[in-house]
Amino acid sequence: MLRNAILIISLVFALVVAGNTQAVDIIITKSGENIFGEIIENGSEKIIIKEKGSNVVQKVLKSEIREVLMGFKYEDLSDAMMRELESGIPEYDYIIRTNGDKLNVVILEVLEDKIVYKYPFESDEDKREMDRALVQEIYQKSAVDELEEDEIIADSEEENMPDYVDDSDLDSYKQEMDLEEKYMEDVIYTQNRMQMASFNFTAMGLGALAFGYERAIGKNKGIEAIVSIHGAGLENQNVNKSGLGVELGYKYKMGNIFSEYYLPDHLMSGTYIKPIVGFVSVNERIENYSGNGSYVFQNKNRNYAYAGFDLGYQWVFGDLVSMDIYSGIAYYNGQFEVTTNDNGEIRITEDNYFDEGDFFASDNFGAKAGFRIGILFGSKSNYQSK
Repeated sequence: MLRNAILIISLVFALVVAGNTQAVDIIITKSGENIFGEIIENGSEKIIIKEKGSNVVQKVLKSEIREVLMGFKYEDLSDAMMRELESGIPEYDYIIRTNGDKLNVVILEVLEDKIVYKYPFESDEDKREMDRALVQEIYQKSAVDELEEDEIIADSEEENMPDYVDDSDLDSYKQEMDLEEKYMEDVIYTQNRMQMASFNFTAMGLGALAFGYERAIGKNKGIEAIVSIHGAGLENQNVNKSGLGVELGYKYKMGNIFSEYYLPDHLMSGTYIKPIVGFVSVNERIENYSGNGSYVFQNKNRNYAYAGFDLGYQWVFGDLVSMDIYSGIAYYNGQFEVTTNDNGEIRITEDNYFDEGDFFASDNFGAKAGFRIGILFGSKSNYQSK
Protein backbone atom coordinates (compact mmCIF):
# COMPACT_ATOMS: atom_id res chain seq x y z
CA MET A 1 0.00 0.00 0.00
CA LEU A 2 2.78 2.38 0.98
CA ARG A 3 4.68 1.34 -2.13
CA ASN A 4 1.71 2.22 -4.37
CA ALA A 5 1.31 5.60 -2.65
CA ILE A 6 4.97 6.41 -3.24
CA LEU A 7 4.65 5.45 -6.93
CA ILE A 8 1.58 7.68 -7.35
CA ILE A 9 3.28 10.65 -5.63
CA SER A 10 6.40 10.16 -7.76
CA LEU A 11 4.33 10.05 -10.93
CA VAL A 12 2.43 13.22 -10.01
CA PHE A 13 5.70 15.00 -9.13
CA ALA A 14 7.23 13.92 -12.47
CA LEU A 15 4.22 15.23 -14.38
CA VAL A 16 4.37 18.57 -12.56
CA VAL A 17 8.09 18.91 -13.24
CA ALA A 18 7.59 17.99 -16.89
CA GLY A 19 4.80 20.52 -17.18
CA ASN A 20 6.98 23.27 -15.72
CA THR A 21 9.97 22.41 -17.92
CA GLN A 22 8.77 24.54 -20.75
CA ALA A 23 10.60 25.01 -24.02
CA VAL A 24 11.09 28.44 -25.58
CA ASP A 25 12.21 29.63 -29.01
CA ILE A 26 14.66 32.52 -29.21
CA ILE A 27 15.39 34.90 -32.08
CA ILE A 28 18.61 36.89 -31.71
CA THR A 29 18.67 39.89 -34.05
CA LYS A 30 21.73 41.59 -35.53
CA SER A 31 21.09 44.60 -33.28
CA GLY A 32 21.38 42.36 -30.20
CA GLU A 33 17.72 41.94 -29.30
CA ASN A 34 16.56 38.60 -27.81
CA ILE A 35 12.97 37.75 -28.71
CA PHE A 36 11.52 34.91 -26.60
CA GLY A 37 8.40 33.02 -27.55
CA GLU A 38 6.96 30.37 -29.83
CA ILE A 39 7.76 30.40 -33.54
CA ILE A 40 4.47 29.87 -35.33
CA GLU A 41 5.70 30.40 -38.90
CA ASN A 42 9.13 30.03 -40.48
CA GLY A 43 8.90 31.48 -43.99
CA SER A 44 11.51 32.03 -46.66
CA GLU A 45 11.87 35.76 -45.89
CA LYS A 46 10.51 36.21 -42.37
CA ILE A 47 9.77 34.44 -39.11
CA ILE A 48 6.59 35.01 -37.12
CA ILE A 49 6.94 34.52 -33.37
CA LYS A 50 4.41 34.82 -30.56
CA GLU A 51 6.09 36.51 -27.61
CA LYS A 52 6.35 34.62 -24.34
CA GLY A 53 3.66 35.47 -21.80
CA SER A 54 1.58 37.62 -24.14
CA ASN A 55 -0.48 37.56 -27.32
CA VAL A 56 1.90 39.89 -29.14
CA VAL A 57 2.98 38.51 -32.53
CA GLN A 58 6.11 39.86 -34.21
CA LYS A 59 7.23 39.53 -37.80
CA VAL A 60 11.01 39.49 -38.07
CA LEU A 61 12.80 39.66 -41.42
CA LYS A 62 15.45 36.99 -41.83
CA SER A 63 17.85 39.64 -43.09
CA GLU A 64 17.70 41.17 -39.57
CA ILE A 65 18.31 37.87 -37.73
CA ARG A 66 21.70 36.70 -36.52
CA GLU A 67 20.65 33.40 -34.95
CA VAL A 68 17.53 31.32 -34.21
CA LEU A 69 17.46 28.96 -31.19
CA MET A 70 14.50 26.59 -31.06
CA GLY A 71 13.22 24.37 -28.26
CA PHE A 72 15.44 25.77 -25.52
CA LYS A 73 14.67 24.77 -21.95
CA TYR A 74 14.84 27.34 -19.20
CA GLU A 75 17.81 25.60 -17.57
CA ASP A 76 19.76 25.98 -20.82
CA LEU A 77 19.33 29.76 -20.95
CA SER A 78 22.14 32.09 -19.94
CA ASP A 79 21.81 34.23 -16.83
CA ALA A 80 21.35 37.37 -18.94
CA MET A 81 18.58 35.77 -21.00
CA MET A 82 16.84 34.50 -17.86
CA ARG A 83 16.90 37.97 -16.32
CA GLU A 84 15.25 39.43 -19.41
CA LEU A 85 12.70 36.63 -19.78
CA GLU A 86 11.59 36.35 -16.14
CA SER A 87 11.78 39.99 -15.04
CA GLY A 88 10.54 41.54 -18.26
CA ILE A 89 13.34 44.12 -17.92
CA PRO A 90 15.31 44.53 -21.17
CA GLU A 91 19.03 43.82 -21.00
CA TYR A 92 19.65 46.88 -23.16
CA ASP A 93 18.29 50.39 -23.46
CA TYR A 94 15.99 50.85 -26.39
CA ILE A 95 14.67 53.60 -28.66
CA ILE A 96 11.29 53.36 -30.37
CA ARG A 97 11.18 55.61 -33.42
CA THR A 98 8.15 57.42 -34.79
CA ASN A 99 7.68 54.76 -37.47
CA GLY A 100 7.48 52.02 -34.83
CA ASP A 101 10.97 50.57 -35.27
CA LYS A 102 12.66 49.48 -32.04
CA LEU A 103 16.43 49.81 -31.67
CA ASN A 104 18.21 47.95 -28.87
CA VAL A 105 21.09 50.21 -27.97
CA VAL A 106 23.20 51.62 -25.17
CA ILE A 107 22.00 55.19 -24.51
CA LEU A 108 24.99 57.35 -23.67
CA GLU A 109 23.31 60.72 -23.22
CA VAL A 110 19.81 62.21 -23.39
CA LEU A 111 19.86 65.86 -24.44
CA GLU A 112 17.12 68.37 -25.08
CA ASP A 113 17.24 67.99 -28.85
CA LYS A 114 18.89 64.61 -29.44
CA ILE A 115 19.69 61.15 -28.09
CA VAL A 116 23.33 60.01 -28.10
CA TYR A 117 23.71 56.23 -28.27
CA LYS A 118 25.68 53.31 -29.65
CA TYR A 119 24.94 49.70 -30.53
CA PRO A 120 26.00 47.11 -27.95
CA PHE A 121 28.76 45.71 -30.15
CA GLU A 122 30.27 49.14 -30.87
CA SER A 123 32.96 50.93 -28.89
CA ASP A 124 32.31 54.15 -26.98
CA GLU A 125 33.95 56.09 -29.82
CA ASP A 126 31.23 54.99 -32.25
CA LYS A 127 28.69 57.52 -31.01
CA ARG A 128 25.46 57.95 -32.92
CA GLU A 129 22.89 60.72 -32.62
CA MET A 130 19.14 60.78 -33.26
CA ASP A 131 16.91 63.85 -33.30
CA ARG A 132 14.31 63.86 -30.51
CA ALA A 133 11.64 64.64 -33.11
CA LEU A 134 12.22 61.16 -34.59
CA VAL A 135 11.81 59.42 -31.21
CA GLN A 136 8.50 58.16 -29.87
CA GLU A 137 9.80 56.49 -26.71
CA ILE A 138 13.07 55.60 -25.00
CA TYR A 139 13.94 53.15 -22.22
CA GLN A 140 17.07 53.59 -20.17
CA LYS A 141 17.94 51.07 -17.49
CA SER A 142 17.76 52.28 -13.91
CA ALA A 143 21.02 53.27 -12.31
CA VAL A 144 22.68 50.35 -10.49
CA ASP A 145 25.93 49.83 -8.69
CA GLU A 146 28.76 50.72 -11.09
CA LEU A 147 30.44 47.34 -10.76
CA GLU A 148 27.20 45.44 -11.31
CA GLU A 149 26.37 47.63 -14.32
CA ASP A 150 29.76 46.95 -15.88
CA GLU A 151 29.35 43.22 -15.31
CA ILE A 152 25.87 43.18 -16.85
CA ILE A 153 26.89 45.16 -19.92
CA ALA A 154 30.05 43.12 -20.44
CA ASP A 155 28.12 39.87 -20.03
CA SER A 156 25.33 40.98 -22.38
CA GLU A 157 27.68 42.32 -25.04
CA GLU A 158 29.64 39.08 -25.05
CA GLU A 159 26.50 36.99 -25.47
CA ASN A 160 25.00 39.16 -28.20
CA MET A 161 28.09 40.12 -30.16
CA PRO A 162 27.48 39.42 -33.88
CA ASP A 163 29.93 36.97 -35.43
CA TYR A 164 31.59 39.15 -38.06
CA VAL A 165 34.10 37.46 -40.31
CA ASP A 166 36.36 40.52 -40.46
CA ASP A 167 36.35 44.28 -39.92
CA SER A 168 34.94 44.93 -43.41
CA ASP A 169 31.71 43.12 -42.45
CA LEU A 170 31.37 45.29 -39.34
CA ASP A 171 32.03 48.47 -41.34
CA SER A 172 29.44 47.41 -43.92
CA TYR A 173 26.83 46.92 -41.19
CA LYS A 174 27.62 50.33 -39.66
CA GLN A 175 27.25 51.99 -43.06
CA GLU A 176 23.88 50.29 -43.50
CA MET A 177 22.68 51.64 -40.15
CA ASP A 178 23.98 55.14 -40.97
CA LEU A 179 21.99 55.16 -44.21
CA GLU A 180 18.84 53.96 -42.43
CA GLU A 181 19.11 56.69 -39.79
CA LYS A 182 19.72 59.36 -42.45
CA TYR A 183 16.58 58.16 -44.23
CA MET A 184 14.61 58.35 -40.97
CA GLU A 185 15.13 62.13 -40.88
CA ASP A 186 12.73 62.38 -43.81
CA VAL A 187 10.31 59.71 -42.60
CA ILE A 188 8.83 62.10 -40.02
CA TYR A 189 7.34 64.10 -42.88
CA THR A 190 5.59 61.21 -44.61
CA GLN A 191 2.24 62.89 -43.95
CA ASN A 192 3.26 66.30 -45.36
CA ARG A 193 2.50 67.54 -48.86
CA MET A 194 5.68 68.67 -50.57
CA GLN A 195 4.42 71.11 -53.27
CA MET A 196 2.62 74.43 -53.16
CA ALA A 197 1.10 77.00 -55.53
CA SER A 198 0.90 80.58 -54.22
CA PHE A 199 -0.56 83.96 -55.12
CA ASN A 200 0.98 87.31 -54.11
CA PHE A 201 -1.61 89.86 -52.97
CA THR A 202 0.96 92.65 -52.57
CA ALA A 203 2.03 92.32 -56.20
CA MET A 204 -1.60 92.53 -57.34
CA GLY A 205 -1.89 95.91 -55.67
CA LEU A 206 1.12 97.17 -57.61
CA GLY A 207 -0.01 96.17 -61.07
CA ALA A 208 1.07 92.54 -61.37
CA LEU A 209 -0.31 89.05 -60.96
CA ALA A 210 2.44 86.96 -59.36
CA PHE A 211 2.07 83.17 -59.23
CA GLY A 212 4.54 80.99 -57.39
CA TYR A 213 5.46 77.31 -57.27
CA GLU A 214 7.40 75.90 -54.33
CA ARG A 215 8.74 72.40 -53.77
CA ALA A 216 10.42 71.06 -50.64
CA ILE A 217 13.65 69.23 -51.40
CA GLY A 218 14.56 68.42 -47.80
CA LYS A 219 13.50 68.93 -44.21
CA ASN A 220 15.10 72.40 -44.16
CA LYS A 221 15.22 73.59 -47.74
CA GLY A 222 13.15 74.13 -50.85
CA ILE A 223 13.14 75.76 -54.26
CA GLU A 224 10.69 78.36 -55.53
CA ALA A 225 9.86 79.86 -58.93
CA ILE A 226 7.67 82.95 -59.38
CA VAL A 227 6.18 84.29 -62.63
CA SER A 228 4.80 87.86 -62.62
CA ILE A 229 2.48 89.21 -65.31
CA HIS A 230 2.85 93.00 -65.18
CA GLY A 231 -0.12 95.11 -66.17
CA ALA A 232 -2.64 92.45 -65.15
CA GLY A 233 -3.05 93.72 -61.60
CA LEU A 234 -4.52 96.94 -60.20
CA GLU A 235 -3.20 100.08 -61.92
CA ASN A 236 -4.09 103.76 -62.23
CA GLN A 237 -6.35 104.56 -65.16
CA ASN A 238 -3.71 106.71 -66.84
CA VAL A 239 -1.14 103.86 -66.85
CA ASN A 240 -0.97 101.09 -69.42
CA LYS A 241 1.64 98.51 -68.50
CA SER A 242 2.67 95.16 -69.93
CA GLY A 243 5.56 92.85 -69.22
CA LEU A 244 6.83 89.68 -67.66
CA GLY A 245 9.05 88.86 -64.69
CA VAL A 246 10.68 85.61 -63.54
CA GLU A 247 12.27 84.96 -60.14
CA LEU A 248 14.05 81.88 -58.77
CA GLY A 249 14.75 81.34 -55.08
CA TYR A 250 16.31 78.79 -52.75
CA LYS A 251 14.62 78.64 -49.35
CA TYR A 252 16.73 77.70 -46.36
CA LYS A 253 15.16 77.35 -42.91
CA MET A 254 16.79 79.70 -40.39
CA GLY A 255 16.51 77.22 -37.52
CA ASN A 256 18.95 74.92 -39.21
CA ILE A 257 21.64 77.61 -39.07
CA PHE A 258 21.62 77.42 -35.27
CA SER A 259 21.03 73.68 -34.85
CA GLU A 260 21.48 70.78 -37.25
CA TYR A 261 18.65 69.04 -35.41
CA TYR A 262 16.10 71.73 -36.20
CA LEU A 263 12.83 70.29 -37.50
CA PRO A 264 9.89 72.59 -38.33
CA ASP A 265 6.31 71.61 -37.53
CA HIS A 266 5.61 71.08 -41.22
CA LEU A 267 8.01 70.41 -44.02
CA MET A 268 7.12 73.76 -45.64
CA SER A 269 6.69 75.93 -42.53
CA GLY A 270 9.04 78.06 -40.47
CA THR A 271 11.34 81.06 -40.65
CA TYR A 272 13.45 81.12 -43.79
CA ILE A 273 16.08 83.05 -45.68
CA LYS A 274 15.84 82.89 -49.47
CA PRO A 275 18.58 83.98 -51.89
CA ILE A 276 16.91 85.15 -55.12
CA VAL A 277 17.74 86.07 -58.72
CA GLY A 278 15.30 87.50 -61.24
CA PHE A 279 14.74 89.22 -64.55
CA VAL A 280 12.00 91.69 -65.53
CA SER A 281 11.01 93.23 -68.85
CA VAL A 282 8.30 95.92 -68.69
CA ASN A 283 6.83 98.53 -71.00
CA GLU A 284 4.87 101.28 -69.28
CA ARG A 285 2.85 104.01 -71.06
CA ILE A 286 1.69 106.96 -68.96
CA GLU A 287 -0.64 109.79 -69.97
CA ASN A 288 -0.70 112.91 -67.76
CA TYR A 289 -2.70 116.12 -68.24
CA SER A 290 -0.27 119.06 -68.17
CA GLY A 291 -2.81 121.67 -67.05
CA ASN A 292 -2.68 123.93 -70.14
CA GLY A 293 -4.97 121.87 -72.30
CA SER A 294 -2.20 119.50 -73.45
CA TYR A 295 -1.04 116.04 -72.40
CA VAL A 296 2.36 114.66 -71.58
CA PHE A 297 2.96 111.12 -72.81
CA GLN A 298 5.72 108.92 -71.38
CA ASN A 299 6.91 105.58 -72.68
CA LYS A 300 9.09 103.68 -70.18
CA ASN A 301 11.03 100.55 -71.12
CA ARG A 302 12.70 98.64 -68.31
CA ASN A 303 14.81 95.52 -68.76
CA TYR A 304 16.76 94.60 -65.66
CA ALA A 305 18.13 91.74 -63.60
CA TYR A 306 18.38 91.63 -59.84
CA ALA A 307 19.83 89.52 -57.02
CA GLY A 308 19.26 89.64 -53.28
CA PHE A 309 17.50 87.73 -50.53
CA ASP A 310 14.16 87.56 -48.74
CA LEU A 311 13.58 86.90 -45.05
CA GLY A 312 10.17 85.61 -44.06
CA TYR A 313 7.96 83.26 -42.13
CA GLN A 314 5.57 80.73 -43.63
CA TRP A 315 2.68 79.10 -41.76
CA VAL A 316 0.95 75.90 -42.88
CA PHE A 317 -2.61 75.13 -41.75
CA GLY A 318 -3.94 71.60 -41.93
CA ASP A 319 -1.44 70.48 -44.61
CA LEU A 320 -3.59 72.40 -47.09
CA VAL A 321 -3.23 76.21 -46.85
CA SER A 322 -0.13 78.36 -46.31
CA MET A 323 0.42 82.00 -45.42
CA ASP A 324 3.73 83.72 -46.12
CA ILE A 325 4.91 87.17 -45.00
CA TYR A 326 8.33 88.35 -46.14
CA SER A 327 10.61 91.30 -46.84
CA GLY A 328 14.00 91.62 -48.48
CA ILE A 329 16.56 93.65 -50.35
CA ALA A 330 18.07 93.34 -53.82
CA TYR A 331 20.58 94.99 -56.12
CA TYR A 332 19.37 95.56 -59.69
CA ASN A 333 20.82 96.86 -62.94
CA GLY A 334 19.83 97.08 -66.57
CA GLN A 335 18.27 99.39 -69.15
CA PHE A 336 15.82 102.10 -68.00
CA GLU A 337 14.85 104.26 -70.97
CA VAL A 338 12.11 106.93 -70.77
CA THR A 339 10.77 108.70 -73.88
CA THR A 340 8.70 111.81 -73.08
CA ASN A 341 6.44 113.62 -75.56
CA ASP A 342 5.57 116.99 -74.07
CA ASN A 343 3.34 118.76 -76.60
CA GLY A 344 5.53 117.59 -79.46
CA GLU A 345 8.84 118.01 -77.66
CA ILE A 346 10.63 114.62 -77.44
CA ARG A 347 13.04 113.90 -74.62
CA ILE A 348 14.91 110.63 -73.95
CA THR A 349 16.13 110.13 -70.40
CA GLU A 350 16.82 107.33 -67.91
CA ASP A 351 14.79 106.64 -64.79
CA ASN A 352 15.45 103.72 -62.48
CA TYR A 353 12.98 104.71 -59.76
CA PHE A 354 9.85 102.54 -59.88
CA ASP A 355 7.49 100.34 -57.88
CA GLU A 356 6.11 97.16 -59.41
CA GLY A 357 5.05 93.77 -58.13
CA ASP A 358 6.67 93.30 -54.71
CA PHE A 359 9.70 95.43 -55.69
CA PHE A 360 10.24 99.04 -54.56
CA ALA A 361 13.26 100.27 -56.53
CA SER A 362 15.46 103.32 -56.07
CA ASP A 363 18.90 103.99 -57.58
CA ASN A 364 19.97 100.35 -58.16
CA PHE A 365 18.86 99.13 -54.73
CA GLY A 366 15.37 97.90 -54.01
CA ALA A 367 13.28 96.76 -51.08
CA LYS A 368 10.95 93.77 -51.36
CA ALA A 369 7.89 92.98 -49.28
CA GLY A 370 4.87 90.80 -49.75
CA PHE A 371 2.01 88.71 -48.46
CA ARG A 372 1.16 85.40 -50.12
CA ILE A 373 -1.44 82.69 -49.73
CA GLY A 374 -0.68 79.20 -50.98
CA ILE A 375 -2.42 75.89 -51.59
CA LEU A 376 -0.51 72.68 -50.91
CA PHE A 377 -0.97 69.80 -53.30
CA GLY A 378 0.60 66.61 -54.54
CA SER A 379 0.49 63.09 -53.17
CA LYS A 380 1.98 62.36 -49.78
CA SER A 381 4.99 60.07 -49.69
CA ASN A 382 4.37 56.53 -48.51
CA TYR A 383 6.51 54.69 -45.96
CA GLN A 384 6.01 51.38 -44.26
CA SER A 385 8.25 50.25 -41.45
CA LYS A 386 9.96 46.93 -41.76
